Amino acid sequence: GLLNIGNLAFSECCSLKRIEFPKGMEQIGGYAFSNCRQLEMIQLPEGLKEIGPCAFSLNESLSGTLELPESLQKIGEGAFACCFRLEGELIIPAKVKKVGSGAFDGCHFSQIIIKNPHMEMECMFEDRKEDNPVIWGYEDSTAFDYALKYGCPFRNIAEWPGFDR
Repeated sequence: GLLNIGNLAFSECCSLKRIEFPKGMEQIGGYAFSNCRQLEMIQLPEGLKEIGPCAFSLNESLSGTLELPESLQKIGEGAFACCFRLEGELIIPAKVKKVGSGAFDGCHFSQIIIKNPHMEMECMFEDRKEDNPVIWGYEDSTAFDYALKYGCPFRNIAEWPGFDR
């Protein structure tokens, strides 16, 4: 089956409205689906390990919540930048080792749950002043450090309603 979608593969594909990726696909390349202005919905498959830089950037019609598969390990710089209608709760799975700079610039998540206490992350989104998302993570984790550095409210993940021990 299809394992990878290359860089720029569907960039600026104006008629693309929805994507359902095949199971077992492992990588989405940089800018692969950037600037697909009609794209409203994506369903990322279990088995996906990497989302490349700016892979889904500039998709102004992409809306709702973003579900990341448990298999995901890396989210590239600007991966979902300028997806202004993405909102709600974002759960970053435990296997994610790194989230690149600006990965969620322009998104409007109210909460970001970070399941990996050692995940590397740079500034994931621009400062929204009083509207920064609540960061849920482990005490003494990189999520805690991130919240402190970027002025986000922090909550202990053990108190998150979806926490599974």
